[in-house]
Amino acid sequence: MTDNSLTQNLMDEVYDKWQTEECKSMDRLEVVNTFFTDKHRAAIQFGNMNYQVNNDGWSQWHDNGYSEDLADLIEYVKKGTIQGIKHFDILLQILTDIEALGEPSDYDDIEECICTECSGHGTIMEYNDNDEEVEIECPECGGDGSWEEEIKGEDEYNTLLRNFNDKYYEFNEDELITSFDEFISRFNEEVNTAEVKVISSIKPRCKLVGTDGNVFSVIGKVRDSLRNAGFKDKADEFSSKAMKQHSYDDVLSLCFEYVEVC
Repeated sequence: MTDNSLTQNLMDEVYDKWQTEECKSMDRLEVVNTFFTDKHRAAIQFGNMNYQVNNDGWSQWHDNGYSEDLADLIEYVKKGTIQGIKHFDILLQILTDIEALGEPSDYDDIEECICTECSGHGTIMEYNDNDEEVEIECPECGGDGSWEEEIKGEDEYNTLLRNFNDKYYEFNEDELITSFDEFISRFNEEVNTAEVKVISSIKPRCKLVGTDGNVFSVIGKVRDSLRNAGFKDKADEFSSKAMKQHSYDDVLSLCFEYVEVC
């Protein structure tokens, strides 16, 4: 980011303050919210996003804790899209799709591990003191033959994030920084972001485990998954359609149209 960039200048003001004794125990947004303006906050969030993604992709941006900025960034680029700021419409699509991925915990899973000692049987053959072959409980798995292991969804989530790297790298960085500067200079303009409608290409994940065939529980889980992914209109649309279905199977079929059932 160039030294004469408005975004960079505001970032420098924040980071200079952050280095002082007064702010050493605060995080970056605490410093901004305590001592600076909303323009500084936007500059920090855009600047951090641009540096992290260009350095090692969206997964680095997430792993280093900057994905906490996602909701703010979406609101900024919605506003910038209405203002006609270059590249913001494409950036909005990227950020909306990332929001639709949900949280890393949505990708947590349980994997059944088969015991290699007994090949899943729970018992093994062994010779006793009389040199007779007898069947005994497998000492490795305690006779269960297998066990469940929790798989954290962080790796899968980061893999999905990497799908958005190339789209971001298509931006001309100088043009994008100029767009950030324009947005910040026009920050106080009144804009109705409700006019912006973005259709994500990503279906939110939804776990229906535990619904036990209860159609209202299924509808509630899908509705909440859509809302949590930022699709309030789709959530309302789904709920309305679901309540008009004639059977449990019809509702399940509808679910697959709106979410990725897992």
